[in-house]
Amino acid sequence: MNLAGLAARNLARTPWRSALTVLGIACAAAAVLAVLAVARGYERALRAELARTGVHLFVSTEGCPTVAATLLVRGGELPRHLSDALLAEVQALPGVRRAGGYLIATAVAPSGGLDLFFGISEEVPQLRPEWRLRGSWFSAPQAAEALLGAAVAERWQAEVGSVLRVPSLDRELRVVGILERTRSHDDQIVFLPLATAQRWFRKEGMLTAIGVQLADIARLPEVKTAIEALPDAYVVPAEAMQTEILALVNGTLSLMSAVVGIVLAVSFLGLANTLLMAGLERRREFAVLRCLGASGGQLALLALGEALVIALLGLILGLGAAGFGSAALEGWLRQHLPYAPAGEILRLDLASLALTALLIAGLALATAAWPAWRVARVAPLEALRHG
Repeated sequence: MNLAGLAARNLARTPWRSALTVLGIACAAAAVLAVLAVARGYERALRAELARTGVHLFVSTEGCPTVAATLLVRGGELPRHLSDALLAEVQALPGVRRAGGYLIATAVAPSGGLDLFFGISEEVPQLRPEWRLRGSWFSAPQAAEALLGAAVAERWQAEVGSVLRVPSLDRELRVVGILERTRSHDDQIVFLPLATAQRWFRKEGMLTAIGVQLADIARLPEVKTAIEALPDAYVVPAEAMQTEILALVNGTLSLMSAVVGIVLAVSFLGLANTLLMAGLERRREFAVLRCLGASGGQLALLALGEALVIALLGLILGLGAAGFGSAALEGWLRQHLPYAPAGEILRLDLASLALTALLIAGLALATAAWPAWRVARVAPLEALRHG
């Protein structure tokens, strides 16, 4: 008895019911693959980005690593500030290759949104070797000039050399450079000379944070201790920041996983319903097969085969949909994750594909177990009498 062919023909008898069941499995497969791809891709992208920046330590006055990490990577204003004299002290410490100062500030735009500004010292570009710039760096420490992230330049319709009036600041500035798109939060930032930002935001002599690059990473504990001995300095190592960012993102992933769990439950309840209905509708057929010599085990295999055919079709459809929709999903994630690194955060690799396939196949077999058991127990004479 050709079980695979018989299973396929049986499913074709009720095309709409079978198609809807396949579609449900496809949604489940696509959702599972998306969560696995983000879980595998995000951490790798974050590690690569922090490694590229060349910053090993961040210094701020904030004592909570979670808050410090969030503000330093996304922007925001801390209630307390560092003295910019601390920057020179950090730069002079043994083991420090270079250190750059940041003043982070926001201003309310007429639309009600926030414009994000980073005042940066002249050392910061050396800490960001991954930046690619069209135009030039600032011409003077106190110039009314700006480097624009790609998204800001697009939103403001700015070009290198443009003179813009920024409504949120009610000031004019000249665009000396535009950063090429990084696919990170840098795209949303207006970078100003540090002294200009301090003057415009009335924070003369103040810094939000200092980024520190070490000459030798092995000396990190020693340098960290030396910096913490300075007044009001709280040190967040890049590794600790990575941990905190991942903790923030895991909240989003947990929510996504919960939604995927619901999708899986609904999809495989639909599969169970399809198999149970098929078993009830074809009791007479199963009885005939039993009379012709088919064993209960063979009928159970037939039910399991139908479940696997549906799972396979749904898996193929779901994986294809995930592949074609990955770019759109990644764009959506970049808008909603607490922090989006520049690298590929949705990684469709063989491991994710294999795990998705195993999960879908395993759930299909588990779901088919009860309908298969019922089919195997069909009594030929009783089914012929009452079927």
